[in-house]
Amino acid sequence: FFFFKQKTAYEIYQCGLEFRRVLFRSLFPSFGHDSNLGTVTKVPYYWVIDTDRDATITPIYTSDEGGVLSGQYRQRFTNGSMSFTGSVTSGDKTGTNQLTGEKTTRGHIIGTGRFDVDDTWRTGFDVARATDSTYMRRYGFSGGSGFLDSGSTVGGVGIGGLNSSKELTTSAFVEGFSERNYARLSGYSFQDINQGAVSGKTPLVLPLGQYNWLGAADRWGGRTSVDTSILGLTRDIGTDSHRLSVRPAWQRPATSAGGSITTVTAALQADAYDVNNVTQPGGRNFDGQTGRLMPQTMVDWRFPLAKQHEHFTEVLEPIGAVVAAPIGGNSPKIPNEDSQVVDFDDLNIMSMSRYPGFDRVEG
Repeated sequence: FFFFKQKTAYEIYQCGLEFRRVLFRSLFPSFGHDSNLGTVTKVPYYWVIDTDRDATITPIYTSDEGGVLSGQYRQRFTNGSMSFTGSVTSGDKTGTNQLTGEKTTRGHIIGTGRFDVDDTWRTGFDVARATDSTYMRRYGFSGGSGFLDSGSTVGGVGIGGLNSSKELTTSAFVEGFSERNYARLSGYSFQDINQGAVSGKTPLVLPLGQYNWLGAADRWGGRTSVDTSILGLTRDIGTDSHRLSVRPAWQRPATSAGGSITTVTAALQADAYDVNNVTQPGGRNFDGQTGRLMPQTMVDWRFPLAKQHEHFTEVLEPIGAVVAAPIGGNSPKIPNEDSQVVDFDDLNIMSMSRYPGFDRVEG
């Protein structure tokens, strides 16, 4: 990229020559071998389209599968940026080692974009799609930017590096930050690229919204907060779930003369569900509306002890917590969509609820 500022006419002329010189340039080729593709040769070309955008075009030759065209496009705007990578080829229709000789167009696209609307709001998108479930694994393409979930490692050099993905995620969102408050509205679409996957069981999440409000300190030194969540999740085959959750809470910390900190928290989680095809004990399915109210109280105590050394500070902090809540609360009529994986670590082991979402509560 070139910026002309306070330059003489001769300097501008020299910069113009250099700009034209790198406008379209071949980069260093690479070579390799893959058990699925044979000998792999890549010759990338870098193209400066303008001062705010560029592209890399990479023709690829494979001795066993023919040619592949891949590329990357990047562009920056005054309020954001976007980037896309992708590929296309005419490959074997089955995408397996059992070649049929029948060719079809195969490819993938991965992209991201982030844009600031104003000082409060921003929006963005992530795109990850492939023409079929085996293409990226066979040709060795991976997201490289967090779009692909980790899974079992797939062997082979491939074209784009090792691909360990099991799922491609496409999403769009808008979010806002205001003082102590946060709002977000998003949608998600997934493509299961496991071999033999049933696409009808993959959910469409639209909408997924949240709003978090934190009030100012009151006369007693406590703060009131309200966390809300809305979810719409549908499948062609399987469980559908529509949920509205509201969780008001009040929290007050107190520091003793000796330095210990005691925090009292009271919360009430209210959930309303409209669900279809929720499997019940005995094999029956439940369709209809359900909900719950879950009150919780918590007393958290901690006593931070610090010792100053010459180059660092050593902190030792004993922590204890007591949580009270009714037993139960996880009805079989409520599907578990956002709390299936629970990680216990130092960040949540003393939390009022160690579940990451709203569908499951601790009682």
